[in-house]
Amino acid sequence: MANIKALEDECDNLRSRVSAANARYDNAVSEQRQATEDADQAQRAMREAKDQAELVQRHLDEVEAQLKDRSNKASAERESAESLGLRLAGLNRQIEELRRKNTNAGLEFAALKKERDQYVEMSAGLNIALEAKQQEVDLVR
Repeated sequence: MANIKALEDECDNLRSRVSAANARYDNAVSEQRQATEDADQAQRAMREAKDQAELVQRHLDEVEAQLKDRSNKASAERESAESLGLRLAGLNRQIEELRRKNTNAGLEFAALKKERDQYVEMSAGLNIALEAKQQEVDLVR
């Protein structure tokens, strides 16, 4: 019987060890399942982060393209403004030259008018003298 008792004790001991091993196995399976779920969640998060990064990169590319386009337009407008500024300066010089010419023409016109008035006055005097001579000729006839 002692032999049976020893065997029963050994069986109980083995059952206890198997039960403990099964508990450790179940615990390991549970930890493995949790680790797999965590890994899957991490992969999803990485895919979402990658998708977000690609979206941000596309937006950044669009913004850079818009910035480049606006910069090119600004450069063209600046060149156009500089060209217009030079043209305006040239036109202002022409206006000043025309004003000087107009002033000179006005002075010349006034001098010619004065000279014409003198000729008109002289012509009136000559007409009076001519008329007097014609009357004198008529009297002599």
